[in-house]
Amino acid sequence: MKRRLCHLLGLSTLALGPFLPERAEAAPATYSIYCRGGQGATDLNVGNVGVVFQKLFLHAGTAYDADTLAPGTCAWPDRPMTPQEPHRLYYVHELGGRDFVSVRGDMQLGLWRAGQGMIAEQDTPANLDAVNKLQSENFIVELRVRSDAITRKLRRGEPRQVKILRIKEVGVVRQIGASNRG
Repeated sequence: MKRRLCHLLGLSTLALGPFLPERAEAAPATYSIYCRGGQGATDLNVGNVGVVFQKLFLHAGTAYDADTLAPGTCAWPDRPMTPQEPHRLYYVHELGGRDFVSVRGDMQLGLWRAGQGMIAEQDTPANLDAVNKLQSENFIVELRVRSDAITRKLRRGEPRQVKILRIKEVGVVRQIGASNRG
């Protein structure tokens, strides 16, 4: 009886094989990194579909230490960064149909929504708020990132692959000099 059941299940799997969903691809791994805002070139591109944020940063020579992380520097929690690792943070925030992003004079992003004949300021989502914090050396931001690459055009027009750390989510934002006590 047991043998027949196994045989029957095996045949049904073969017959249904083309109709069964394929295994989902494993999501690329993400890693925590700590970045102190401040120095480093920042590039913001705001369009109809969203905002693209890129920030160059320096590698810390040691594992993350909140007391010694210099402005414009990022560090892994458990080891120093190697020279082969990316020097660029990259974040894309897609906009809904009625959402707009504005960039203030201090390079801070704001979110606006059109509705009922007016445009109203919205609460800034955590990821956009963290992007704003990366502009100030008074904040350390924990980010979940994954290694990736983008294609950029050089001035002469040729494409070039650039290694990046794509921001997937934001963890703790810590203000320098602020107490962690409640």
